Amino acid sequence: HDPYGDDMDYSDGAERIVDKIEALNDLRDLLLPPGAAGAGGTLVEPMSTVGTVLIKELSSTVIKVHSDAVMDMPSASDTKERENYKVLLDTCCSLSSGIALRLEELGDLSSSHWSVFVLDTVREMASVLTNAPQGMKGRSST
Repeated sequence: HDPYGDDMDYSDGAERIVDKIEALNDLRDLLLPPGAAGAGGTLVEPMSTVGTVLIKELSSTVIKVHSDAVMDMPSASDTKERENYKVLLDTCCSLSSGIALRLEELGDLSSSHWSVFVLDTVREMASVLTNAPQGMKGRSST
């Protein structure tokens, strides 16, 4: 037992992936419910109650989970684990596009949230791509 290591048992990679899928689905259920009635029958919009700091953290987390899955998928030990990675990737994409759409639908109520979740993130990723050694120049010349 490693006294400095993680106490969680990650011996089964497939279980770790399923845990991530379940966590993303829980976030989807909390943030993107089909409709929730509040007191007096008014519609409660969870995305309108979330602060921009949490929106940024959510965006970064979904990107990190997706990126890690893309990097880890080639080393999957079996077909079941590869399929779980595909489901995890699909779940990340579905959650992020669902959040972006909901923020867009909310319009002025959440324009700063949409900017943080989508626009700022795209700008950061574009900067990384253009500053990468191969950059966009290498891709566009092929």
